[in-house]
Amino acid sequence: CVQRGCVSNLVKAIRFSKVLTQQAVDLEGSPKRLVTHARVLAATARQLEAVGYTSLTVKDIVSDAQMARGTFYLYFENCSFAAEAVMIAYFTFLSEGRPHIETCDTFDRILQSNLYYVSTYARNAALLACIEPLSRERSAFKRFREKNNHNWCQRVIQDFESHFAEAAQKANTEVKTLLVWSMSAMVDELLREIYISKSARHKKLAKKPEQVAELISLAWFRAFYAQDVPAGKLKWTKSLTTIKRLGHDV
Repeated sequence: CVQRGCVSNLVKAIRFSKVLTQQAVDLEGSPKRLVTHARVLAATARQLEAVGYTSLTVKDIVSDAQMARGTFYLYFENCSFAAEAVMIAYFTFLSEGRPHIETCDTFDRILQSNLYYVSTYARNAALLACIEPLSRERSAFKRFREKNNHNWCQRVIQDFESHFAEAAQKANTEVKTLLVWSMSAMVDELLREIYISKSARHKKLAKKPEQVAELISLAWFRAFYAQDVPAGKLKWTKSLTTIKRLGHDV
């Protein structure tokens, strides 16, 4: 199994705008249409980070990409379509970029996954801020997100069932699904508060993704597996393992 000290080595958070920018460079020499499309996506991502979705304009995108305005419209109808393409590419990248986790320990698996998710979220918060306004404008993107979240939920349930075998498989499917969705929603709301809203209450946590990931993992493990985590596996949240009942045994 992978030891606790190796977890941080698996975090590979990358700013997605840089990924798209490099992809455009790497495509040089390919058919012009592919290169231009990549340049538009990269410029859109950079502008989303710089000004946000509500202030995004075709003028700024083509200026960033150093191309004629008419060229943009050969690929996208408007800014919303370009932003949608960037975000779909981002979530595909997020899924495909998950580190390969070899540990056989359930908590370590959860922790490593959360380290990757939290670190990537922190690095790409400016892009993720456009999810809500984009979902309101682009129903296709909203459906993509719902399908993407559903597929992820099913993978978590399958992992849960493989861990607890027959007992977990017999559990009510709706209950298991609701549990995953509720935990996921709480995690995303916390990360939104820390990295997008930049709440003053969580200012210190913004620079400590490993602490955030550990706290989330502890809460997730307790909620989903109804077990506690050995204190030896925890660095920042050990004190919480002594809490057995609310208001007692602290």
